[in-house]
Amino acid sequence: MKKVFYLTKVMILLILSAFCLQSCSQDWSWVIEPQFDRAEDFSEGIARVQIDEKWGYIDKTGAWIAEPQFDNANDFSDGIALVMINGKIGFIDNTGKFIAEPQFTEYSDFNEGIAAVKINNVWKYIDKTGKWITESEFTFAAKFSEGIAFVALPNGTWGFIDKTGAWYEPLQELSQKYKSVGVIFTDGLLKVIQEDKKIGFIDKNCVLVIPFQEFEIAYSFSDEMAVIKKNGKFGYINKSGELVIQPQFDYADDFKDGIARVQQNEKWGYINKSGNFIVEPQSENALWNFTEGLASVKIDGRYGYIDKTGAWIIQPQFINANPFSEGLAIVQSEGKLGYIDKNGTWVATLDDNSSTFSTVDDINNSVNLKFYGDFKEGLAVLRKGSKYGYIRIKN
Repeated sequence: MKKVFYLTKVMILLILSAFCLQSCSQDWSWVIEPQFDRAEDFSEGIARVQIDEKWGYIDKTGAWIAEPQFDNANDFSDGIALVMINGKIGFIDNTGKFIAEPQFTEYSDFNEGIAAVKINNVWKYIDKTGKWITESEFTFAAKFSEGIAFVALPNGTWGFIDKTGAWYEPLQELSQKYKSVGVIFTDGLLKVIQEDKKIGFIDKNCVLVIPFQEFEIAYSFSDEMAVIKKNGKFGYINKSGELVIQPQFDYADDFKDGIARVQQNEKWGYINKSGNFIVEPQSENALWNFTEGLASVKIDGRYGYIDKTGAWIIQPQFINANPFSEGLAIVQSEGKLGYIDKNGTWVATLDDNSSTFSTVDDINNSVNLKFYGDFKEGLAVLRKGSKYGYIRIKN
C-alpha cells in the first residue's frame, strides 16, 4: 500500500513539474485573451478592437466601453475619439457616448480642444462638447496651433481666427502683404512667401523675424531649427535665419530632441545641431527615429541600438528590431522572438516552439513584427492564430 502511494505521489510531482516547465517558465501572460479580428494599442486606458468588420472600444479588463458598431474608428486623444458610421464621421467621449453624432464628411483631429469638421460642403469648428465655436462657415479650415487657426471664406478672404471665431487682429493684413503663407505657427513662427518667391518667417505680431531668402523649400520650425532646400540640397536654418547647417543632404528630417535623420549619397545617418554626424551615413534603409533615447540601426544585415552620441548600447545582432516603448523593444534573432530591455536582456520570449503563433512559419526567417505590438500603457497586442489579444510582462 505504501509503495502504491509513493508511486502515485511521484507521478503527481512529475506531472506538476512538466506543467511548470511548460507554463510557469513563461515570462508573459494574457491579460485579454485572443478574440478580436484586429486590435490596436491602448491609448488613455482604452483600445479600439474589431469583430466581424465592426470596431468598438474596450478597457484594460476587456470590458466594452463601446460595443462593435463603427465602420472605422480612431484612437482616443484627450478624451475624444473619431468614429465613422455609414460614411459619416462623429466623435465619442471616453464613456462611449456621442459628443457629436455622425454627420461630417471630413475632419481634422482635435487640437487645443477644437476640431475642424466639414458638413454640407463647408468647414466649421466644434469644441469637445460638440458645440460650434462660431457660426461662420469656411472653404478651408486648418487645425488650431498656438491659439489661432488659418481659415478661408467663400468670398476669397483668408486669415487667422482665435478660439472665439473672431479675426486675429495682428495678422489681418497678411493677404495684402504676401503672396502666400503657411497655415500653422510652430515655435512661434509662420512661413510667408513674397511675389518673387523668396521665403521668410513672421511672428504672431506680423513682424518679419527671418528676412526673405532664396530657398526652394522651407519647412516649419521644429526644435528651433527648420529644414530648407537650396541648390537641390537640404540644410537647416535657426530662428535667426542663419544657415547653421549648410545644404549638403539629399534629404533631411526635422530635428527632435537635438537629433535629425539625414540622407547623403543614398545612405542614412544622424546629425546633431552642430551638423556633425553622430552616426555616419551607412544604412540604405531609412533609420528609425530616436525613441526613449535609443534608435535601432541596421549594419551588415543586423540591427542594434545606439544612443544619441552614436555609441552602441546594444550591439547589432537582431534580424528585426522595433523602437523602444516603455523600456522594451520587440526583436528577433535566430530561433528567438520577444522583448528586450535597454540593456539588451531578454525579458519575454514569444517563439513558443514556433507553433502557437501562426505568423512564425520559420523562426529563423524574418517575421512581420506588425503582428507583435509595442508596449503601450503596460500592455502589448499579440496575435495567436487568427485572433488578437493583449499580454503583459510578468513581474
